[in-house]
Amino acid sequence: MLKLKKIDIFIMRAFLQPFAATFFISVVVLLLQHLWKYIDDLAGKGLEWYVIVEFMVYSAANLIPLALPLAILLASIMTFGNLGEKFELTSMKAAGISLQRAIRPLFFLALMLSGFALWFSLEVVPVANLKWGALYYDLLHQKPAFDLKEGVFYNGIEDYSIKIASKDKTGSRINDIIIYDHREGRGNTAVVLAEYGLITQSEDQRFLIFELYNGKRYEEMVNQPDYFQRSQFSITKFSKQHMVFDLSDFKLTRSEEGLFKDFWKYRKLPELEQGMDSLRGEINSREAAAKKSYFQLYHFMDTVQISQAAFPAYLRLDSLTRGTKKSTAISQSLSISRSGQGQIEFAKNDLMPVKYLLAKYEMVWWQKFTLAVACLVLFFIGAPLGAIVRKGGFGLPAVIAIIFFLIFFVLNMIGEKMVRELVLPAHIGMWLSTFILTPVGFWLTYKSTRDSALFNIDAYLRFFRRFRPQDDKTEKA
Repeated sequence: MLKLKKIDIFIMRAFLQPFAATFFISVVVLLLQHLWKYIDDLAGKGLEWYVIVEFMVYSAANLIPLALPLAILLASIMTFGNLGEKFELTSMKAAGISLQRAIRPLFFLALMLSGFALWFSLEVVPVANLKWGALYYDLLHQKPAFDLKEGVFYNGIEDYSIKIASKDKTGSRINDIIIYDHREGRGNTAVVLAEYGLITQSEDQRFLIFELYNGKRYEEMVNQPDYFQRSQFSITKFSKQHMVFDLSDFKLTRSEEGLFKDFWKYRKLPELEQGMDSLRGEINSREAAAKKSYFQLYHFMDTVQISQAAFPAYLRLDSLTRGTKKSTAISQSLSISRSGQGQIEFAKNDLMPVKYLLAKYEMVWWQKFTLAVACLVLFFIGAPLGAIVRKGGFGLPAVIAIIFFLIFFVLNMIGEKMVRELVLPAHIGMWLSTFILTPVGFWLTYKSTRDSALFNIDAYLRFFRRFRPQDDKTEKA
Protein backbone atom coordinates (compact mmCIF):
# COMPACT_ATOMS: atom_id res chain seq x y z
CA MET A 1 0.00 0.00 0.00
CA LEU A 2 1.31 3.42 -0.99
CA LYS A 3 1.99 5.51 2.09
CA LEU A 4 1.85 9.28 1.83
CA LYS A 5 4.62 11.23 3.48
CA LYS A 6 4.41 14.74 4.85
CA ILE A 7 6.15 16.14 1.78
CA ASP A 8 3.50 14.49 -0.44
CA ILE A 9 0.64 15.94 1.60
CA PHE A 10 2.29 19.35 1.60
CA ILE A 11 2.69 19.40 -2.20
CA MET A 12 -0.83 18.06 -2.81
CA ARG A 13 -2.34 20.76 -0.58
CA ALA A 14 -0.32 23.37 -2.42
CA PHE A 15 -1.77 22.03 -5.68
CA LEU A 16 -5.43 21.51 -4.74
CA GLN A 17 -6.08 25.09 -3.63
CA PRO A 18 -5.13 26.75 -6.95
CA PHE A 19 -6.63 23.81 -8.86
CA ALA A 20 -10.08 24.39 -7.34
CA ALA A 21 -9.93 28.10 -8.20
CA THR A 22 -8.57 27.63 -11.72
CA PHE A 23 -11.04 24.83 -12.49
CA PHE A 24 -13.98 27.03 -11.50
CA ILE A 25 -12.61 29.95 -13.52
CA SER A 26 -11.96 27.70 -16.52
CA VAL A 27 -15.51 26.34 -16.50
CA VAL A 28 -16.98 29.85 -16.20
CA VAL A 29 -14.84 31.27 -19.03
CA LEU A 30 -15.56 28.35 -21.36
CA LEU A 31 -19.24 28.49 -20.45
CA LEU A 32 -19.48 32.21 -21.26
CA GLN A 33 -17.73 31.61 -24.57
CA HIS A 34 -20.14 28.76 -25.29
CA LEU A 35 -23.24 30.75 -24.37
CA TRP A 36 -22.14 33.68 -26.52
CA LYS A 37 -22.66 31.51 -29.61
CA TYR A 38 -26.31 30.94 -28.70
CA ILE A 39 -27.22 34.34 -27.24
CA ASP A 40 -29.24 35.29 -30.34
CA ASP A 41 -31.32 32.10 -30.03
CA LEU A 42 -32.09 32.74 -26.35
CA ALA A 43 -32.65 36.50 -26.32
CA GLY A 44 -36.19 37.81 -26.47
CA LYS A 45 -37.86 34.46 -25.70
CA GLY A 46 -39.09 35.41 -22.22
CA LEU A 47 -37.50 32.31 -20.68
CA GLU A 48 -37.89 31.47 -17.01
CA TRP A 49 -34.76 31.64 -14.89
CA TYR A 50 -34.78 27.90 -14.17
CA VAL A 51 -34.79 27.13 -17.91
CA ILE A 52 -31.69 29.29 -18.40
CA VAL A 53 -30.00 27.61 -15.42
CA GLU A 54 -30.84 24.18 -16.84
CA PHE A 55 -29.36 25.17 -20.19
CA MET A 56 -26.19 26.42 -18.49
CA VAL A 57 -25.81 23.26 -16.38
CA TYR A 58 -26.01 20.98 -19.42
CA SER A 59 -23.57 23.22 -21.29
CA ALA A 60 -21.13 23.23 -18.36
CA ALA A 61 -21.24 19.43 -18.13
CA ASN A 62 -20.09 19.22 -21.74
CA LEU A 63 -17.20 21.63 -21.05
CA ILE A 64 -15.80 19.97 -17.91
CA PRO A 65 -13.53 17.50 -19.81
CA LEU A 66 -12.02 20.50 -21.63
CA ALA A 67 -11.73 22.64 -18.50
CA LEU A 68 -9.83 19.94 -16.57
CA PRO A 69 -6.64 20.06 -18.72
CA LEU A 70 -6.57 23.86 -18.53
CA ALA A 71 -7.04 23.83 -14.75
CA ILE A 72 -4.33 21.17 -14.28
CA LEU A 73 -1.92 23.12 -16.49
CA LEU A 74 -2.47 26.41 -14.68
CA ALA A 75 -2.52 24.89 -11.19
CA SER A 76 0.70 22.91 -11.76
CA ILE A 77 2.53 26.02 -13.00
CA MET A 78 1.29 28.03 -10.02
CA THR A 79 2.15 25.28 -7.52
CA PHE A 80 5.76 24.77 -8.56
CA GLY A 81 6.13 28.47 -9.31
CA ASN A 82 5.16 29.26 -5.71
CA LEU A 83 7.50 26.56 -4.38
CA GLY A 84 10.34 27.93 -6.49
CA GLU A 85 9.64 31.56 -5.61
CA LYS A 86 9.71 30.78 -1.88
CA PHE A 87 12.90 28.70 -2.29
CA GLU A 88 11.07 25.60 -1.08
CA LEU A 89 12.19 23.67 -4.16
CA THR A 90 15.75 24.67 -3.36
CA SER A 91 15.31 23.41 0.20
CA MET A 92 13.94 20.11 -1.09
CA LYS A 93 16.90 19.65 -3.40
CA ALA A 94 19.27 20.48 -0.55
CA ALA A 95 17.55 17.78 1.51
CA GLY A 96 18.07 15.24 -1.29
CA ILE A 97 14.53 15.40 -2.74
CA SER A 98 14.72 15.62 -6.53
CA LEU A 99 12.20 17.39 -8.72
CA GLN A 100 10.92 14.04 -10.00
CA ARG A 101 10.22 13.01 -6.41
CA ALA A 102 8.39 16.28 -5.78
CA ILE A 103 6.30 15.80 -8.92
CA ARG A 104 5.38 12.18 -8.11
CA PRO A 105 2.39 12.81 -5.77
CA LEU A 106 0.91 15.30 -8.21
CA PHE A 107 1.44 12.85 -11.05
CA PHE A 108 -0.77 10.29 -9.31
CA LEU A 109 -3.30 13.03 -8.59
CA ALA A 110 -3.25 14.09 -12.26
CA LEU A 111 -3.67 10.42 -13.19
CA MET A 112 -6.78 10.24 -11.01
CA LEU A 113 -8.15 13.43 -12.56
CA SER A 114 -7.45 11.99 -15.99
CA GLY A 115 -9.42 8.86 -15.06
CA PHE A 116 -12.24 11.03 -13.79
CA ALA A 117 -12.24 12.99 -17.06
CA LEU A 118 -12.45 9.72 -19.00
CA TRP A 119 -15.35 8.43 -16.88
CA PHE A 120 -17.11 11.77 -17.14
CA SER A 121 -16.73 11.79 -20.93
CA LEU A 122 -18.00 8.23 -21.24
CA GLU A 123 -20.96 8.36 -18.86
CA VAL A 124 -22.05 11.91 -18.06
CA VAL A 125 -21.30 13.95 -21.19
CA PRO A 126 -23.53 11.92 -23.58
CA VAL A 127 -26.50 12.19 -21.21
CA ALA A 128 -25.92 15.93 -20.68
CA ASN A 129 -25.53 16.45 -24.43
CA LEU A 130 -28.80 14.63 -25.09
CA LYS A 131 -30.67 16.78 -22.58
CA TRP A 132 -28.97 19.91 -23.90
CA GLY A 133 -29.85 19.05 -27.50
CA ALA A 134 -33.53 18.45 -26.68
CA LEU A 135 -33.71 21.69 -24.68
CA TYR A 136 -31.92 23.72 -27.35
CA TYR A 137 -34.30 22.41 -30.01
CA ASP A 138 -37.25 23.55 -27.92
CA LEU A 139 -35.69 26.95 -27.26
CA LEU A 140 -34.87 27.38 -30.94
CA HIS A 141 -38.51 26.83 -31.90
CA GLN A 142 -39.88 28.88 -29.01
CA LYS A 143 -41.86 31.96 -30.01
CA PRO A 144 -40.42 35.34 -29.00
CA ALA A 145 -41.99 36.88 -25.92
CA PHE A 146 -44.99 39.17 -26.30
CA ASP A 147 -43.59 42.60 -27.07
CA LEU A 148 -45.77 45.42 -28.42
CA LYS A 149 -43.75 48.22 -29.98
CA GLU A 150 -45.07 51.67 -30.73
CA GLY A 151 -46.08 52.31 -34.34
CA VAL A 152 -45.36 48.75 -35.52
CA PHE A 153 -47.81 45.95 -36.22
CA TYR A 154 -47.29 42.95 -33.94
CA ASN A 155 -48.15 39.57 -35.52
CA GLY A 156 -46.92 37.24 -32.77
CA ILE A 157 -50.43 36.20 -31.71
CA GLU A 158 -51.97 33.84 -34.22
CA ASP A 159 -54.84 35.27 -36.35
CA TYR A 160 -54.36 38.81 -34.99
CA SER A 161 -52.38 41.87 -36.05
CA ILE A 162 -52.04 44.57 -33.38
CA LYS A 163 -50.71 48.12 -33.57
CA ILE A 164 -50.51 50.84 -30.92
CA ALA A 165 -49.47 54.48 -31.12
CA SER A 166 -47.92 54.73 -27.65
CA LYS A 167 -47.71 53.10 -24.22
CA ASP A 168 -46.68 54.12 -20.73
CA LYS A 169 -43.44 53.16 -19.01
CA THR A 170 -44.93 50.04 -17.43
CA GLY A 171 -46.42 48.88 -20.73
CA SER A 172 -49.82 48.23 -19.17
CA ARG A 173 -51.63 51.26 -20.69
CA ILE A 174 -51.73 51.58 -24.47
CA ASN A 175 -53.19 54.30 -26.70
CA ASP A 176 -54.72 54.49 -30.20
CA ILE A 177 -55.15 50.76 -30.70
CA ILE A 178 -55.76 48.95 -34.01
CA ILE A 179 -56.50 45.20 -33.95
CA TYR A 180 -57.13 43.25 -37.17
CA ASP A 181 -59.03 39.99 -36.69
CA HIS A 182 -57.94 37.34 -39.22
CA ARG A 183 -59.70 34.34 -37.69
CA GLU A 184 -62.02 34.00 -40.70
CA GLY A 185 -59.03 33.83 -43.03
CA ARG A 186 -60.50 36.37 -45.47
CA GLY A 187 -58.06 39.24 -45.10
CA ASN A 188 -58.69 42.52 -43.30
CA THR A 189 -62.47 42.15 -43.03
CA ALA A 190 -62.72 42.86 -39.29
CA VAL A 191 -60.92 45.57 -37.34
CA VAL A 192 -61.21 46.97 -33.83
CA LEU A 193 -60.24 50.56 -33.04
CA ALA A 194 -59.97 51.91 -29.50
CA GLU A 195 -58.90 55.18 -27.92
CA TYR A 196 -56.91 53.51 -25.13
CA GLY A 197 -56.73 50.26 -23.22
CA LEU A 198 -55.19 48.28 -20.38
CA ILE A 199 -53.20 45.04 -20.70
CA THR A 200 -53.43 42.38 -17.99
CA GLN A 201 -52.90 38.64 -17.70
CA SER A 202 -55.04 35.93 -16.18
CA GLU A 203 -53.99 34.46 -12.83
CA ASP A 204 -52.57 31.33 -14.45
CA GLN A 205 -50.85 33.52 -17.11
CA ARG A 206 -52.44 31.49 -19.90
CA PHE A 207 -54.41 34.38 -21.36
CA LEU A 208 -53.66 38.00 -22.27
CA ILE A 209 -56.57 40.39 -21.64
CA PHE A 210 -57.02 43.66 -23.51
CA GLU A 211 -59.48 46.00 -21.76
CA LEU A 212 -60.41 48.49 -24.48
CA TYR A 213 -62.21 51.82 -24.02
CA ASN A 214 -64.10 54.17 -26.38
CA GLY A 215 -63.80 52.20 -29.55
CA LYS A 216 -65.49 50.75 -32.61
CA ARG A 217 -65.53 47.43 -34.39
CA TYR A 218 -65.85 47.40 -38.19
CA GLU A 219 -66.73 44.09 -39.84
CA GLU A 220 -67.55 43.41 -43.46
CA MET A 221 -70.56 41.10 -43.89
CA VAL A 222 -68.80 38.65 -46.17
CA ASN A 223 -71.24 35.86 -45.30
CA GLN A 224 -74.20 37.73 -46.81
CA PRO A 225 -75.30 36.42 -50.23
CA ASP A 226 -75.29 39.86 -51.84
CA TYR A 227 -72.01 41.03 -50.22
CA PHE A 228 -70.14 41.50 -53.49
CA GLN A 229 -73.00 43.59 -54.94
CA ARG A 230 -73.75 45.79 -51.95
CA SER A 231 -70.48 45.59 -49.88
CA GLN A 232 -72.33 45.47 -46.57
CA PHE A 233 -70.52 46.02 -43.27
CA SER A 234 -71.46 46.52 -39.64
CA ILE A 235 -70.23 49.03 -37.05
CA THR A 236 -70.34 48.32 -33.34
CA LYS A 237 -69.54 51.09 -30.87
CA PHE A 238 -68.46 50.35 -27.33
CA SER A 239 -67.32 52.24 -24.27
CA LYS A 240 -65.64 49.20 -22.79
CA GLN A 241 -64.77 45.83 -24.28
CA HIS A 242 -62.59 42.85 -23.33
CA MET A 243 -60.54 40.89 -25.85
CA VAL A 244 -58.86 37.70 -24.65
CA PHE A 245 -55.85 36.18 -26.43
CA ASP A 246 -54.52 32.67 -25.85
CA LEU A 247 -50.84 32.64 -24.76
CA SER A 248 -50.34 28.87 -24.88
CA ASP A 249 -48.09 29.23 -27.94
CA PHE A 250 -45.69 31.34 -25.87
CA LYS A 251 -45.14 28.58 -23.31
CA LEU A 252 -42.05 26.44 -23.68
CA THR A 253 -43.04 23.01 -25.01
CA ARG A 254 -40.62 20.24 -24.06
CA SER A 255 -39.86 17.53 -26.60
CA GLU A 256 -39.18 13.88 -25.85
CA GLU A 257 -35.46 13.26 -25.41
CA GLY A 258 -35.79 9.92 -27.19
CA LEU A 259 -36.30 11.77 -30.47
CA PHE A 260 -32.66 12.91 -30.38
CA LYS A 261 -30.90 9.82 -29.02
CA ASP A 262 -29.73 8.63 -32.46
CA PHE A 263 -27.74 11.81 -33.13
CA TRP A 264 -24.01 11.06 -33.22
CA LYS A 265 -23.09 13.68 -30.60
CA TYR A 266 -25.44 12.22 -28.00
CA ARG A 267 -24.36 8.57 -28.11
CA LYS A 268 -22.38 6.63 -25.53
CA LEU A 269 -19.32 4.57 -26.44
CA PRO A 270 -21.10 1.24 -27.22
CA GLU A 271 -23.71 3.08 -29.28
CA LEU A 272 -20.97 4.91 -31.17
CA GLU A 273 -19.22 1.62 -31.94
CA GLN A 274 -22.49 0.10 -33.12
CA GLY A 275 -23.12 3.11 -35.34
CA MET A 276 -19.58 2.97 -36.77
CA ASP A 277 -19.97 -0.74 -37.61
CA SER A 278 -23.25 -0.01 -39.40
CA LEU A 279 -21.70 2.85 -41.37
CA ARG A 280 -18.65 0.77 -42.37
CA GLY A 281 -20.98 -1.98 -43.57
CA GLU A 282 -23.00 0.58 -45.52
CA ILE A 283 -19.82 1.93 -47.14
CA ASN A 284 -18.66 -1.57 -48.12
CA SER A 285 -22.03 -2.46 -49.64
CA ARG A 286 -22.20 0.79 -51.61
CA GLU A 287 -18.64 0.35 -52.87
CA ALA A 288 -19.42 -3.21 -53.99
CA ALA A 289 -22.57 -2.03 -55.77
CA ALA A 290 -20.63 0.79 -57.44
CA LYS A 291 -17.93 -1.60 -58.68
CA LYS A 292 -20.53 -4.01 -60.03
CA SER A 293 -22.38 -1.21 -61.81
CA TYR A 294 -19.13 0.17 -63.22
CA PHE A 295 -17.86 -3.09 -64.71
CA GLN A 296 -21.23 -3.81 -66.30
CA LEU A 297 -20.35 -1.08 -68.81
CA TYR A 298 -17.63 -3.24 -70.34
CA HIS A 299 -19.40 -5.90 -72.40
CA PHE A 300 -16.35 -6.97 -74.38
CA MET A 301 -13.98 -7.89 -71.56
CA ASP A 302 -11.88 -10.93 -72.47
CA THR A 303 -11.92 -13.56 -69.72
CA VAL A 304 -9.89 -16.17 -71.62
CA GLN A 305 -6.53 -16.86 -70.00
CA ILE A 306 -3.77 -16.75 -72.63
CA SER A 307 -0.10 -17.02 -71.86
CA GLN A 308 2.01 -13.94 -72.38
CA ALA A 309 4.24 -15.71 -74.90
CA ALA A 310 1.30 -16.14 -77.32
CA PHE A 311 1.40 -12.42 -78.16
CA PRO A 312 3.98 -11.00 -80.52
CA ALA A 313 6.45 -8.49 -79.19
CA TYR A 314 4.89 -5.64 -81.18
CA LEU A 315 1.36 -5.11 -82.51
CA ARG A 316 0.22 -2.72 -85.20
CA LEU A 317 -2.57 -0.40 -84.15
CA ASP A 318 -4.57 -1.29 -87.26
CA SER A 319 -4.55 -4.97 -86.36
CA LEU A 320 -6.42 -4.30 -83.12
CA THR A 321 -9.48 -2.97 -84.94
CA ARG A 322 -9.33 -5.18 -88.00
CA GLY A 323 -12.77 -6.17 -89.22
CA THR A 324 -14.57 -3.23 -87.56
CA LYS A 325 -14.89 0.38 -88.40
CA LYS A 326 -12.45 2.53 -86.49
CA SER A 327 -14.92 5.36 -86.01
CA THR A 328 -17.48 3.01 -84.48
CA ALA A 329 -14.92 1.55 -82.10
CA ILE A 330 -13.72 5.00 -81.06
CA SER A 331 -17.28 6.22 -80.56
CA GLN A 332 -18.15 3.21 -78.41
CA SER A 333 -14.99 3.67 -76.35
CA LEU A 334 -15.74 7.34 -75.73
CA SER A 335 -19.32 6.53 -74.78
CA ILE A 336 -18.20 3.84 -72.35
CA SER A 337 -15.58 6.19 -70.86
CA ARG A 338 -18.12 8.95 -70.32
CA SER A 339 -20.56 6.51 -68.76
CA GLY A 340 -17.80 5.19 -66.52
CA GLN A 341 -16.88 8.71 -65.43
CA GLY A 342 -20.52 9.40 -64.62
CA GLN A 343 -20.72 6.18 -62.62
CA ILE A 344 -17.63 7.18 -60.65
CA GLU A 345 -19.02 10.65 -59.87
CA PHE A 346 -22.34 9.15 -58.81
CA ALA A 347 -20.62 6.60 -56.57
CA LYS A 348 -18.47 9.37 -55.05
CA ASN A 349 -21.49 11.57 -54.30
CA ASP A 350 -23.27 8.55 -52.86
CA LEU A 351 -20.37 7.52 -50.61
CA MET A 352 -19.08 10.87 -49.33
CA PRO A 353 -22.03 11.71 -46.99
CA VAL A 354 -21.66 8.32 -45.31
CA LYS A 355 -17.89 8.75 -44.98
CA TYR A 356 -18.33 12.24 -43.52
CA LEU A 357 -20.80 10.86 -40.98
CA LEU A 358 -18.42 8.01 -40.10
CA ALA A 359 -15.64 10.55 -39.55
CA LYS A 360 -17.85 12.41 -37.06
CA TYR A 361 -18.57 9.19 -35.19
CA GLU A 362 -14.86 8.35 -35.01
CA MET A 363 -14.02 11.92 -33.97
CA VAL A 364 -16.40 11.80 -31.00
CA TRP A 365 -15.19 8.28 -30.10
CA TRP A 366 -11.53 9.29 -29.94
CA GLN A 367 -12.28 12.66 -28.30
CA LYS A 368 -13.39 10.91 -25.12
CA PHE A 369 -9.86 9.53 -24.72
CA THR A 370 -7.76 12.41 -26.05
CA LEU A 371 -9.10 14.94 -23.52
CA ALA A 372 -8.37 12.52 -20.68
CA VAL A 373 -4.78 12.00 -21.86
CA ALA A 374 -4.43 15.76 -22.33
CA CYS A 375 -4.67 16.14 -18.54
CA LEU A 376 -1.40 14.21 -18.16
CA VAL A 377 0.31 15.86 -21.13
CA LEU A 378 -0.42 19.38 -19.90
CA PHE A 379 0.57 18.41 -16.36
CA PHE A 380 4.03 17.41 -17.61
CA ILE A 381 4.24 20.78 -19.32
CA GLY A 382 2.97 22.83 -16.36
CA ALA A 383 4.95 21.23 -13.52
CA PRO A 384 8.44 21.68 -15.01
CA LEU A 385 7.49 25.11 -16.35
CA GLY A 386 6.57 26.24 -12.84
CA ALA A 387 9.89 24.94 -11.51
CA ILE A 388 11.75 26.83 -14.25
CA VAL A 389 9.79 30.10 -14.03
CA ARG A 390 9.80 30.21 -10.21
CA LYS A 391 6.90 32.66 -10.13
CA GLY A 392 3.58 32.08 -8.36
CA GLY A 393 0.19 33.75 -8.45
CA PHE A 394 -1.97 34.56 -11.46
CA GLY A 395 0.55 36.75 -13.26
CA LEU A 396 3.23 35.16 -15.41
CA PRO A 397 2.01 31.58 -14.75
CA ALA A 398 -1.45 32.45 -16.08
CA VAL A 399 0.03 34.01 -19.22
CA ILE A 400 2.22 30.98 -19.91
CA ALA A 401 -0.64 28.57 -19.20
CA ILE A 402 -2.99 30.40 -21.55
CA ILE A 403 -0.36 30.37 -24.32
CA PHE A 404 0.18 26.62 -24.04
CA PHE A 405 -3.53 25.92 -23.73
CA LEU A 406 -4.22 27.99 -26.84
CA ILE A 407 -1.56 25.96 -28.67
CA PHE A 408 -3.26 22.77 -27.48
CA PHE A 409 -6.72 24.08 -28.39
CA VAL A 410 -5.68 25.26 -31.86
CA LEU A 411 -3.92 21.96 -32.61
CA ASN A 412 -7.01 20.14 -31.41
CA MET A 413 -9.26 22.20 -33.69
CA ILE A 414 -6.93 21.65 -36.65
CA GLY A 415 -6.96 17.91 -36.03
CA GLU A 416 -10.76 17.82 -35.76
CA LYS A 417 -11.14 19.82 -38.98
CA MET A 418 -8.80 17.47 -40.83
CA VAL A 419 -10.79 14.49 -39.58
CA ARG A 420 -14.12 16.05 -40.60
CA GLU A 421 -12.75 16.83 -44.07
CA LEU A 422 -11.29 13.30 -44.42
CA VAL A 423 -7.74 14.68 -44.72
CA LEU A 424 -6.48 12.58 -41.80
CA PRO A 425 -7.88 9.43 -40.22
CA ALA A 426 -9.47 9.96 -36.83
CA HIS A 427 -6.83 7.97 -34.91
CA ILE A 428 -4.18 10.44 -36.13
CA GLY A 429 -6.06 13.74 -36.35
CA MET A 430 -7.59 13.51 -32.89
CA TRP A 431 -4.18 12.79 -31.34
CA LEU A 432 -2.39 15.57 -33.23
CA SER A 433 -2.09 17.89 -30.22
CA THR A 434 -0.90 15.02 -28.02
CA PHE A 435 1.75 13.94 -30.55
CA ILE A 436 3.15 17.48 -30.74
CA LEU A 437 2.97 18.51 -27.06
CA THR A 438 4.20 15.27 -25.47
CA PRO A 439 7.83 15.79 -26.63
CA VAL A 440 7.57 19.38 -25.35
CA GLY A 441 6.62 18.04 -21.92
CA PHE A 442 9.55 15.62 -21.86
CA TRP A 443 11.94 18.37 -22.97
CA LEU A 444 10.71 20.76 -20.26
CA THR A 445 11.01 18.02 -17.65
CA TYR A 446 14.59 17.38 -18.77
CA LYS A 447 15.39 21.09 -18.62
CA SER A 448 13.86 21.53 -15.18
CA THR A 449 15.84 18.63 -13.69
CA ARG A 450 19.05 20.26 -14.91
CA ASP A 451 18.08 23.64 -13.39
CA SER A 452 18.09 25.20 -16.85
CA ALA A 453 17.66 28.97 -17.01
CA LEU A 454 15.09 28.67 -19.76
CA PHE A 455 13.56 32.12 -19.22
CA ASN A 456 16.73 33.89 -18.05
CA ILE A 457 17.62 36.48 -20.69
CA ASP A 458 21.13 36.93 -19.28
CA ALA A 459 21.87 33.27 -19.91
CA TYR A 460 21.04 33.67 -23.60
CA LEU A 461 23.09 36.86 -23.81
CA ARG A 462 26.09 35.07 -22.29
CA PHE A 463 25.66 32.28 -24.83
CA PHE A 464 25.72 34.65 -27.81
CA ARG A 465 28.65 36.64 -26.39
CA ARG A 466 30.81 33.57 -26.95
CA PHE A 467 30.60 34.12 -30.69
CA ARG A 468 31.62 37.79 -30.57
CA PRO A 469 35.20 38.48 -31.77
CA GLN A 470 37.56 39.42 -28.97
CA ASP A 471 39.45 42.71 -29.32
CA ASP A 472 43.17 42.31 -29.31
CA LYS A 473 44.29 44.60 -26.53
CA THR A 474 47.77 43.23 -26.15
CA GLU A 475 50.31 45.97 -25.86
CA LYS A 476 53.45 45.92 -27.83
CA ALA A 477 56.60 45.56 -25.81
